[in-house]
Amino acid sequence: MRLVFTHMNQDYPLFCESIGYKWRQEAIFRPQGYPFYHWLQTASGEGTVTIGGTTYTLPAGAGILIRPGVPHSYRGSGDWQTAYLTFGGALVANLVTPLGMGDYRVITDLSQPTARFVAAHYATLANSAVQDRVIAELLFTFLLLLRQDVEIGARGMAEIGIVTPVLQYLDAHSGEKITNTQLAAKTGYTVQYLTSIFKRYYHQTPLQYLQELRLRKAKSLLMTHPEWNVYEVAGQVGFTDNSQFIQAFKAYTGQTPKKFQQARSR
Repeated sequence: MRLVFTHMNQDYPLFCESIGYKWRQEAIFRPQGYPFYHWLQTASGEGTVTIGGTTYTLPAGAGILIRPGVPHSYRGSGDWQTAYLTFGGALVANLVTPLGMGDYRVITDLSQPTARFVAAHYATLANSAVQDRVIAELLFTFLLLLRQDVEIGARGMAEIGIVTPVLQYLDAHSGEKITNTQLAAKTGYTVQYLTSIFKRYYHQTPLQYLQELRLRKAKSLLMTHPEWNVYEVAGQVGFTDNSQFIQAFKAYTGQTPKKFQQARSR
């Protein structure tokens, strides 16, 4: 099954250009690359991707994210079924930076949430009645999952049981008041131990990560809701003090929320 979007709102922070899963993948040769970011993963069987002068094997549970315009080709061995997403948006470059990718990034051991993402959300993304905001939020979640897989793969699986529930809780409850004690309770470890493990993975404390997550979501809301006041955005993402939100946002982006919003609504 596959779907190509004919009407894309390219002014949105994230938009989807196409989606497919359980697709019987034919051989593809793209000397000019693809015009959007391209995520390709193996659902069943096995395929190879040639990119940057190297050929990678993609067994089930592996995938590759390719930047726009990067030449590549791929083909299957026997019955190769894939899942894929192609997407773009003003925030993509910012969101893929933590993946440490150059022209592409191969991830060889996808977590279950990542591996199942396309199949789980195909119906929602394919529904023409779904708002652009919902599509952007789903793509944002997907890129966070990829980041999590990259971090875990780079450092091993030993502490995944500690970090994963914290990341999931932060993403699901980022607009609420969250304390270190609450997060530690999700893992069964002390605040000090959780903080040390989390910093080993993300080079910041859980609450610093939460603030960055809130500011990313604030950028998206300011772009997609030009009619909202700054204090509405602040409250939506979890800031109870408007002046604190403005100060944090300016430190993160170099602009006040209002100037950021006005610059993108022209």
